[in-house]
Amino acid sequence: MAGILKEAPSLVILAVAVACGPMARAASPNAAAPAPAQAAPPTGAAQVNAERSVSSQDESFVRTAAEAGMSEVKEGELAMHKSPYPAIREFGRWMMTDHTEIGQFLTSQARAAGITVPASISESQQSLYDRLQKMSGSEFDKHYINHQVQAHEQAVALFKTEASSGTDPGLRTLAERVMPVLEQHLAEAQNLQKLLPRMSAQR
Repeated sequence: MAGILKEAPSLVILAVAVACGPMARAASPNAAAPAPAQAAPPTGAAQVNAERSVSSQDESFVRTAAEAGMSEVKEGELAMHKSPYPAIREFGRWMMTDHTEIGQFLTSQARAAGITVPASISESQQSLYDRLQKMSGSEFDKHYINHQVQAHEQAVALFKTEASSGTDPGLRTLAERVMPVLEQHLAEAQNLQKLLPRMSAQR
């Protein structure tokens, strides 16, 4: 487990950076070339829509992924401060690092596609965060890790759908590259879920 926790963040940054760099533009070879400076090209959303085709699937993906990522960062910070177990504190740090990076790249791709990124988590996510904030010790660990398993199962499915059904090439490529990282997160959350009863018994 420790090996995965140490190695995964660098893999995330590398994978997503590649997805959001020149390759994202290369994935759409038919994108319109920039207009000459003297031609008074369209600006803002009109220009974006002329160059990149987005769908309701892309918009839903951006909204859901952005909210989930921000929630992961907030909950990860709680885990770093509330859990009595080093493994869970380290998992929380891992979630903060990875989902901060992923969120930055997602925002960049969404803006390039002309999609508005939510500025905060959803009401239901805030409600869960508020409940976790009031917990401590083993109660917090149990609810946090169980939620992490569920949240990452949903995240893997979300990114898989975008990778196969998304319209915008940049978002689709981002989803393809991030999906294996989320699968790592899920595997580690499931591992901690299995270990938690033993850790609690040893306290």
